[in-house]
Amino acid sequence: MIQRPSIAETAGQLYLGWRLLWLNRKALASFGRTEEAFWKSFWCAAFVLPLHVLRLTFGQEYYRPDIEWSLFWAVTVESLIYLISWIIWPVVIAPICRLMNQSQQFIPYICALNWNNGVFYLLLTPLILLEAAGLIAHDLYQTLLFGFFFWKIGLHIFIVTTLLKQLVPTAILIVLGNVILVLTVAATRQAILH
Repeated sequence: MIQRPSIAETAGQLYLGWRLLWLNRKALASFGRTEEAFWKSFWCAAFVLPLHVLRLTFGQEYYRPDIEWSLFWAVTVESLIYLISWIIWPVVIAPICRLMNQSQQFIPYICALNWNNGVFYLLLTPLILLEAAGLIAHDLYQTLLFGFFFWKIGLHIFIVTTLLKQLVPTAILIVLGNVILVLTVAATRQAILH
């Protein structure tokens, strides 16, 4: 069994994820290339889980008086969706990497995405809390979320063109596939909970 990364390792990987936000090629080249690094990158999901729970707690949909929630049902669905959201893209992209003759880049690609997701959680959590507390207007909050969404898409295109060595049109198709998958998981979550 792969041991969880140490605090120093986690901080180092998140720092690489932070540098990656600014399209830093050295940071992108520094993510692990071993099977151990691959599995350790999924510990990021455990690290940001409390932030995810905060986001759900302060999200507006659980405050709707017209829906009666079963705590057990909501926790079960949210837990499964959270796990699926971290696992589904690596499962889908692995054979695509083989088809593109980029199997050797699969591990650093997933490591970069996973640790970078942790950085996005760290950046979005204060924003979510500020909006929930009424300290920023809902319209500003939506605009900032929209900006984060496009920043993340642009960053993903950069990662695909750099690590998977794909031309921009191919990278856009790959990222579009990821976005469609994320939206499908989100829609499934909505359908199950409502």
